[in-house]
Amino acid sequence: MHAPIECPDQRKTLDQYEDLFKAYDMKVVHSVHHKTEHRMSRYWILMGSAENYKKLTACLLNHSNI
Repeated sequence: MHAPIECPDQRKTLDQYEDLFKAYDMKVVHSVHHKTEHRMSRYWILMGSAENYKKLTACLLNHSNI
């Protein structure tokens, strides 16, 4: 799974997504961070079971910040 997320420059917000990945037993195998003056984006490559991927995707699609 490739999971890009962009938000105002709030590292705490992006860290919450990593906690969510862990809750669904998804392992971050690679991440890239980009920061501008006002925005931060982070891209993740995750590894885990297909079932957990589907559950995580459903959760993210219903997330109010996405």
